[in-house]
Amino acid sequence: MVKIAFLGDFHFGYKIDERTENDSFEQAYKFLLKAKEEADIICVMGDIFDVKNPTPKVISRAIRVFREIKNEDTITYFKNGAEVKTKKPLIIAIHGNHERRLHKESSPVKILEEAGLVEYLHLNRIRVKNGEKNIDIYGMSSVPEIFAGKILFEKWRPHEQLDVNSFNILLLHQNISPFIYSKEEPSLNVGNLPKEFDLVVDGHIHTSGIQKISEKTTLIISGSNIITRLTEEEINAKRGFFVVDVDENGVNYEFREVDKPREYLYKEISSDEIDNVIVFIEKFLKEEMLKAREKIPVIKIKIKGKKPVSDKAIKRIYNTYKEKFVLVIDNQTEEESMLEKLGEIRDLKDKRVSIDSLVSKIINERLEKSGFSKSFDPIMILELLRDEEVDKIVNLLAGGQSSIKEFWKK
Repeated sequence: MVKIAFLGDFHFGYKIDERTENDSFEQAYKFLLKAKEEADIICVMGDIFDVKNPTPKVISRAIRVFREIKNEDTITYFKNGAEVKTKKPLIIAIHGNHERRLHKESSPVKILEEAGLVEYLHLNRIRVKNGEKNIDIYGMSSVPEIFAGKILFEKWRPHEQLDVNSFNILLLHQNISPFIYSKEEPSLNVGNLPKEFDLVVDGHIHTSGIQKISEKTTLIISGSNIITRLTEEEINAKRGFFVVDVDENGVNYEFREVDKPREYLYKEISSDEIDNVIVFIEKFLKEEMLKAREKIPVIKIKIKGKKPVSDKAIKRIYNTYKEKFVLVIDNQTEEESMLEKLGEIRDLKDKRVSIDSLVSKIINERLEKSGFSKSFDPIMILELLRDEEVDKIVNLLAGGQSSIKEFWKK
């Protein structure tokens, strides 16, 4: 009997301000420790790090988190035909869109693999023996949304490689319509997911869930253990992870709820329905100050309506209460506040992912028109453009290199 836990997304290094900078590490450790108590295998579903280039401090802290949950018992698995032993629990990881890089070798997740802490999967499979029924875990780390379907169904085609006598699991980190987290248009949806698998597990979406999508296949959305988007849905969603128990009698799915790192409050106010919004907000915050808490809470206040609320008044409220709360005020009235503009700046990191996808799509269309689409990977071209390697791109397209893969070997 083998139990598998599915955890995600950790977002190591994420913080609203300095008071929340430990939350991602403490929360991941709490999740991993709880999962370790009952699971032989832990799958971490991408976005382990919050950015593509985490600082050495963030990487060091992440290594300590993973190292501390390993024990002296070993587990055996098979990858690329080779038998491998590692300390329990076996931790399988895929990269997410936040740490997606041109080469798998340059991803910060690769550092965790080199440290012997995780088994990093991308377009590959791991097998764990489980009595008469093996468990085969296939992983496709995050790719630009517009290419996800093409890579899954045309390039990799794992559903054509399955051992029908195994319990087959597919790990993804993508938008899957109607479960859409970022603004990138998905090429995957519940209808076109490969139903040959027994279980499909998706990271990326921060609210967890489970549903049957065919007679054979179950879809799990692993969710996130940390709140990064202060929306009402994400703040109110339960945090936890799924445990899947596979034995000779069948499969059992259970959700393990885990407390949030601190209290999060969401308050939405309409300026059209309340005479004095500022007085209302101050009354609300004074009431919250009277409540005893171990940690300073995060409070998101969203102001909507056609009647404007002044920037000056919002700034005064923020400065008065910012030491008592991790306070975020989103003024969506007609007079856009400075705090909202600052919030948009914080969101640019997430929007960058959508921009990358859009630029990749444009590059792909141009390559197709020029007849290069079969020879060059638009993701690689995008990375070269970002590094201002224009001469190298021209050399490639002019025929100076027979293929971009050969170019990368040099």
